[in-house]
Amino acid sequence: MAKLPPPTSVLAAYRKVFSQGEITKIDDLAGAGGFSGAALWRISVQENRFCLRRWPKENPTYERLLWIHGVIQITSVEFPNRLAVPHLTSDGESFLRFDGSYWELTPWLPGEANFFQHPSEAKLASAMTGLAQFHLASAKILPSSTSRVPKNVASRCGLMRWWLDGGLDRLSESLSSLSSRAWPEGKHHAELRLKKVRSLLLQQLNKSESLRQPVPILPCFRDLWHDHLLFEGDQLSGIVDYGAMDVESVASDLSRLLGSLLEDDYSRWREALACYESTRPLNGAERRLLCFYDETSVLMSGLQWLQWIFLEGRTFAEMAPIEERLQTNWRRIQHLANRSQHPPL
Repeated sequence: MAKLPPPTSVLAAYRKVFSQGEITKIDDLAGAGGFSGAALWRISVQENRFCLRRWPKENPTYERLLWIHGVIQITSVEFPNRLAVPHLTSDGESFLRFDGSYWELTPWLPGEANFFQHPSEAKLASAMTGLAQFHLASAKILPSSTSRVPKNVASRCGLMRWWLDGGLDRLSESLSSLSSRAWPEGKHHAELRLKKVRSLLLQQLNKSESLRQPVPILPCFRDLWHDHLLFEGDQLSGIVDYGAMDVESVASDLSRLLGSLLEDDYSRWREALACYESTRPLNGAERRLLCFYDETSVLMSGLQWLQWIFLEGRTFAEMAPIEERLQTNWRRIQHLANRSQHPPL
């Protein structure tokens, strides 16, 4: 379903940005906001293009969005032209509130998210080097001695316990009460996981105690995957979508990105990490955490979709992309089940 054009009062807040000419075209980018609930428009002003985003009403908060924009503004100095730095409104703010939502306007970054269509080692190297450069820049925002056990370790352990202490049983009960015609593909994926993941979740919980070691903490993207990397030729030209950004270990970005781009090809993981470490070396604790984040993400990302749909009753306009993600995730779960430990990184 097409969205309404962006309100004129929102566009008017950026009249200084648009002073170079008249708006010549507004494209409704239906679906480009992913599953977050964000809405996006591409705005053309003569030869210049901009991205207007309406954030979901429930997220982020004012303080969180202000912090995210601050990180982007600061890191863009040392990581130039590859981050979408928000334009300021006529009031000098990096976003505005209208009709219960926050709105922001950024430059339209060049390039395409086309690693899957046109993969190359040069692209992978450029992405890893660029990510390392961003991490070096974002680390300067916090005191250099900032190290701790990431909150994400405890939260992942809590989620695994939730599934083991009744979540898997509730999912099974929910499936048994469904009509056979109610999203049969999703029901099939849920049944596959119910047979496989319980023992794997227990294994990860047993590993987690040895991972409670302090690691450097810094602003990270936390949801960096294929569709958020833009390339021109073989060079990284942009990173987009910062809604999940938070203070974390670099292991969160590395595990999410490499799992997305390379799945279980761990020989290429090692090559990619070598590119990253040519700019920012990893310590042993970060490397071990990277393996833990990778394996727990494999186990719980598919379960998260099934929880939203079967236990919480959420609906999504497009189910085909979700089914594709579940299929990829199931392939990775099978690989995880067939090995005794994470391949060395």
